[in-house]
Amino acid sequence: MNADVWRKCLEVQVGASRRETERLLVVLGEIEDRALAVKDGYPSLYSYLTGTLGFSEVEAVIHLKAARAGRHYPALRRLLRRGTLSLSTLAAIGPHLCRDNWKTLTKMTAGMPIADVRRILASLDPKAEPRQAVRYAGPECGPARDAGPSTPPLPRRVEIAFGADEEFLDQLERARALLRSKYPSGKFEDLFAEAIEALVQKAEKRSLGRPRAPRWNRIGVERPQGARYVPQKVRAEVWKRDGGRCVYEGRDGLRCTETTRLEFDHLVPWALGGTSHDSRNIRLMCRVHNQARIPGELLPNRRAQESLGPIADPGGP
Repeated sequence: MNADVWRKCLEVQVGASRRETERLLVVLGEIEDRALAVKDGYPSLYSYLTGTLGFSEVEAVIHLKAARAGRHYPALRRLLRRGTLSLSTLAAIGPHLCRDNWKTLTKMTAGMPIADVRRILASLDPKAEPRQAVRYAGPECGPARDAGPSTPPLPRRVEIAFGADEEFLDQLERARALLRSKYPSGKFEDLFAEAIEALVQKAEKRSLGRPRAPRWNRIGVERPQGARYVPQKVRAEVWKRDGGRCVYEGRDGLRCTETTRLEFDHLVPWALGGTSHDSRNIRLMCRVHNQARIPGELLPNRRAQESLGPIADPGGP
């Protein structure tokens, strides 16, 4: 085939790709609106995209932001199909759109390189926080050349970026000066590693160690019978039994993978007489799945609320 035929093929494929992207955004919007990923055991649609469908973290974020913008302003999806807006631009401007500015901002950024789009968005909100980001600095490293065959590969390096105020910077510099004898190189990595280790130990002690006494104990009042407070012994037992992970299971038996923002939930609700002193009535639930069972608190419509699957009984110790 000659060059003109290849160019025509490219134009046809690009047009088809844009139409498929538009349809994908519609589907993503519907799945998120109906909370289908949450119902199936995922803590979020983002987790479903990255954990099951093979999306990269960046790819998932871009598609979700674009889908949300297209759901609120369907005309933007048509501009995407025509090639007037790119997917990256739609995702970038989506969180900044409102009824008063969406037409103006769309016209202003149409056909513009993404770097220029970000500069425009920064000028609209100069006080906006810099984006948090985690990026792998390079490919996974193999063993050193002189290492034996059983030597494990070197850990991958990552770059972490976030915004902070000048007071934070002053504290960081002070910590670096105080710990200069321990860390002569003054690397931020060493300082953050020590600080985070101490923070994790403190948080684990608060969650699973000896907690602060409930208010009735601190003021000398006798502990009420049937209190909702889950005793520390029960909390530690439940945490160990459930593996520090949400126990929600979707219709296909898929267990939620969330290990953060966990809550101790009553299998038989405390308001209906459920006890807090028996580990068989307590289970770990992530905030998303725990609140999803409460009408009106999380799920966007009643149909999705009523379609939530059963929650697995973790059983007794």
